[in-house]
Amino acid sequence: MRLNDHERVLCAIYMLRKNARFWWDVVKQTLNAEALVWEEFKAVFNCKYFHPTVLQGKVEEFNNLRQGNMSVTEAIKRFDQLARLVPHLVTDERERVRWMMRMFCPGIATITDAGDQGPQTVAECIDRALRAEFREKENLREQASNNTSGQNLQSNNNNYARNNTRY
Repeated sequence: MRLNDHERVLCAIYMLRKNARFWWDVVKQTLNAEALVWEEFKAVFNCKYFHPTVLQGKVEEFNNLRQGNMSVTEAIKRFDQLARLVPHLVTDERERVRWMMRMFCPGIATITDAGDQGPQTVAECIDRALRAEFREKENLREQASNNTSGQNLQSNNNNYARNNTRY
C-alpha cells in the first residue's frame, strides 16, 4: 500500500491507543494536524516516546544482543523488537542475516553457517538456526541418556563387587 505523507500521518494517528491517544489529543491542539507531514509527525512522536538517550540505549542493546540462554525463537523475537528501533543498522536482508548470525551462540552459529555458503536470506538463516538448535538439544539428550546408562552400569558393577567380596 502506497501512502502519501499526510495519509501516513492519518494512519499513524488512527493506530494510537491509550496513553498515546491522550498524548496526541493534547499535541494536536498546538500543531496544525492537517498540514503535518510524516517526518514532522515522526519527530514529535519520537521526542515523546523514543528519547535520544533511550534510543542510544537500544542501539547499544542491539549491538550487544547475544542469544545466551534464550531459545532461537526467543532470540529472534528480541532481535526483531530491537531491529525496528535501529533501521540504520539493519538496512537490508544481507545485513539482517549478518546481525542474526552474530547474535546466535557459537554452536548454533557454526552449524547455521555450515555448507558451501552461509544463509542468504533471513528465512534460510532462521530455518538453519532452528534445525541447529534441535540437533543440539537432541545431542544433549543423547549424552545425558548415555551418562545415565554409564552411571547405572558403574553403580551395578560397584554393587556387584560389594556383594561378592568375601571377608
